[in-house]
Amino acid sequence: MANKSKPRKLGLSIVKDDAKKINEIVEIDFNEYDGAHFQVRLSPFFSNQGKENVIETLREYVKAMEDKEIVFPDKQLPNLLVFLSVLEFSDFPRPKTDDIKKKIAYFYQAIETKYFREVSEHLIDSEISEIWSMVLKQVEINEKLQSTINQNQALLKSIQEKNGLNGTKTDAE
Repeated sequence: MANKSKPRKLGLSIVKDDAKKINEIVEIDFNEYDGAHFQVRLSPFFSNQGKENVIETLREYVKAMEDKEIVFPDKQLPNLLVFLSVLEFSDFPRPKTDDIKKKIAYFYQAIETKYFREVSEHLIDSEISEIWSMVLKQVEINEKLQSTINQNQALLKSIQEKNGLNGTKTDAE
C-alpha cells in the first residue's frame, strides 16, 4: 500500500518566495579578443506587465509596418517576439528612433549577432511560449470580432436592400 501523505496548505511564504523569481537577474558577460568586457543584464522570469508590454510593442511594430507598407514575413514573427522580449527584459542595446524602417533594420542586424544569440539562449522557453500563446489568443479574438463585424454588415446590407434603402440616407436621418 502506497504511503500517501496529506497535502499541506499552500503558505504565504511559499507564494512570496516564488514571486521573488521575477526580480532574478542573470548577468551575461562578453569578453572580446581585444580585452574589452561587456555585460548584458537579463530578467529571465517575465512579469505580467512586461509580457503585456511586449505584446503592445509587437502590435505597434505591426501597425507601423502596415502604415509604411513594409512587407514583413510571417515566419519572422517568432524572431521578432523573442527580439522584443530581449529588449523588454534586458538592457540589450535598442535603437533610439521612432522610424520603423530603422527599427526593423536593427532587428535584422541584431538577431544575427553572437550577442543576441547568447542573450536569447538565457530566456526561459515557457516564458516566451506564454507570450506567443497570448499573441495567438489575441489574433483569434480579433478574427472572431472581424467575422462578427462582417456578418453584421452583411445583415445590415440585406435589411437595407429589403427595405429599399440601398445604403442611402432617408429623410428621417
